[in-house]
Amino acid sequence: MASEKRGLALERARSFLQAGLVRTEDVTRDPLKWVAAHEVLAITSPDAIYAYSVHMNLFAGSVFKLGTAKHHDKFLPLIAAFEKPGCFALTEIKAGVLSGMAVDTTAVFDPADRSFRINTPNPGAEKNWISFATHAQWCVVFATLSKKGVDGDYGTHAFLMELADDEGTPISGVRVTDMGSKPVLDGNGNSRVWFDNVRVGEDALLDRFSRFNQEGEYESEILKKHERFMVAADQLMSGRVCIGSASVLLAQICSLTAIRYARKAQHGKDSDVRLFQHMTHRRTLLTNLAVVLALRFSGNVVKELWTACNILPRPQEISASQRAHMNTHVCAYKSHATQEAVRIAQESRDKCGGQALTSDNRLAELVHVAVSLVVVEGDGAIMAQKAARDLLTPYVKGGVLAVGKAMARQLVDNAWLRALLPSTLVDPATLEKILAIRQRGLELSLALGMAKDKRAGLSTLDAWSKHHLGLATHLHVAFSEYSAFVAFRAQLDRCQDRAAGELLRRFLVLYGLRAVEGDMGWLVGNTGFPAGLAARCTELVDSACLSVSLADALVLVKEFEIPEELLDMYPISREQQHEGHRSEALDVKDQAALSEPKKSR
Repeated sequence: MASEKRGLALERARSFLQAGLVRTEDVTRDPLKWVAAHEVLAITSPDAIYAYSVHMNLFAGSVFKLGTAKHHDKFLPLIAAFEKPGCFALTEIKAGVLSGMAVDTTAVFDPADRSFRINTPNPGAEKNWISFATHAQWCVVFATLSKKGVDGDYGTHAFLMELADDEGTPISGVRVTDMGSKPVLDGNGNSRVWFDNVRVGEDALLDRFSRFNQEGEYESEILKKHERFMVAADQLMSGRVCIGSASVLLAQICSLTAIRYARKAQHGKDSDVRLFQHMTHRRTLLTNLAVVLALRFSGNVVKELWTACNILPRPQEISASQRAHMNTHVCAYKSHATQEAVRIAQESRDKCGGQALTSDNRLAELVHVAVSLVVVEGDGAIMAQKAARDLLTPYVKGGVLAVGKAMARQLVDNAWLRALLPSTLVDPATLEKILAIRQRGLELSLALGMAKDKRAGLSTLDAWSKHHLGLATHLHVAFSEYSAFVAFRAQLDRCQDRAAGELLRRFLVLYGLRAVEGDMGWLVGNTGFPAGLAARCTELVDSACLSVSLADALVLVKEFEIPEELLDMYPISREQQHEGHRSEALDVKDQAALSEPKKSR
C-alpha cells in the first residue's frame, strides 16, 4: 500500500512538472512562480508536494545554483523531464536538527586520479529522513571535503552522484533502506542512506564556488567554512519560503471550509440558528480569518525580500546585511506560518464537529499535513530561535551603548502606554505601536538576561538553552505578529476600494487586538500597559467579531480565489448541504437570523 502511494505521488509530481508550468531556471528567473507551484500542490496532493519539492527545489535547485555549465548541460533537461528523479541527502542521524552544521559523511579528494571517495565513516553519519531515496536515481549529497594526505578539511560541500541504475537498484557501495510506513503522508517515502567509499569523478563536486585546480590545490571564493555551508544549503531557504507560503494556503482552505460549514450547519433539528451565530464559533472563525489575512500579506513581503536576493542578475548586488535581513524574515515566517497553520487547521476541524472526522472531508488529513510542514526545511523551533538570535545583533554589536539607549526608550514607551485610553485601542496606529513596544521590550529583556549570564560565567550556548529558550520563542512570536500587522496595514493603505478598505480595516484591528489580548499578561506585568484595559481589550475583540457579518466573511474568503473545483475535494465546504442538514439555500429569514449572533450555551 505504501509503495502504491509513493508511486502515485511521484507520478503526480512528474505530470505536474512535465506540463511545463515551472522550470528549474525559474528559481532565479521567476521565483514567485516557483513558490506558487508549491502552494498549488500543498492543497491538491500533499504527498506529491514532497516528491516535487525534493526533486525540483532541493535537488534541481542545488544543481542549478551550485553547479556549472557541465552540470547544467547534462542534467537540467533530464530534470525538467523527470527522467532522472533526484533526492537531497543532508540530514544525518547523529547531528539531529543541527544537521548540516556538522556533517560526518566524508568526501576525500585523491589528486592521483582526481576523484572523490564518498563514505559513511560511522553509524551516526548515516543520512536519514531522505525523501524518495528509494525512487531516486541521482542525489545531491552533502559531505565534509578533505584532500588525501592533507590534515584538516574544507567544510561541507555538495556532490552530485548517481544513487541507483535505471532499474532502481542502488549502485555498488550505496545502501538504501526504507524507514517504514507512517500513519499519515505515507506517500512521502523516507529512507536511510549509507556510502561505502563510493568513487565518483571530479565532476561530482558542484563547483560554482569551490574546486580543485589543475595542480590539485583547493580554491574557493568563500573563505569561511560556515559561509560555504550556508551557500551550499541555500535551497533550504527557498524551501522555507515555499513551505511557509504553502502552510498559509492550507490555513486558508481550513478557514474557508469552517466558515462555509458554519454558514449552513444548524443548531437542532428544526432550528433556524446556525453555528456561525454562536460566539464561540464566530470568535474563533473570524480571529483565525484575520490571522490568515495577516499571514498572506506578511508572506508577500517575505516573498519580495527573498526574490530581491535571488532573481538574476541582481544577487551579486545584494549586500550581506540585506541578505541577513531576508534570512531573519524567512526563518521567522516559516516557523510562525507553519505553527499558525497547525492551530488553524485543528480549530477549523474542531468547529466542524464529527463531519470533519470523515476521510472524504479531508480536514483531519490537513491537520497532519500542517504538522509535517512545521518540521521540514528547518524545524520550527530552531527557526524561531534563529530569528530571535538575529534580533539581538544590534545589542551584541552596540554593547552597553545600545542597551542604554533601549532602556531609555523603554521609559518613554511605558509612559506612553500608561496614558492609553480605551477608545484608542481600535486605532491601527495605536495597535502597531503597542506591538512594536512589546517586541522592543522582549528584545531588551533577552539581551539583558544573556548579558547577566555571561557575567556569571555561562557560555552563550548554556545561557541560551538553559535560561532563555522561552523568552526567545516569545520574542519570535512578537516579531512575527508585529511584522504581519505592519504588512497588513501597508496593504490596507494601498487599497483604493472604499468598501473593501473598510472591511480590511476591521480585520486589521481584530488581528491587532487579538495579538494584544493574547499577550496581556506580559504587557501588564512588564510594561506600563494599564491593567484596567485588560478586560476592555477582550470586550473589544468580541465587539470586532460582532461587527463582521457572515456576508463580510464570505466576501473575504471568496477573494482567496480558490476554484470551486478544488474545493470539491473538501465536500464539507460545498455550498450544498450535507446529509443531516437542510438542503435548501439560505432564504431571507435565514439571512435575517444570521445578522444577530446568539450567545453560546
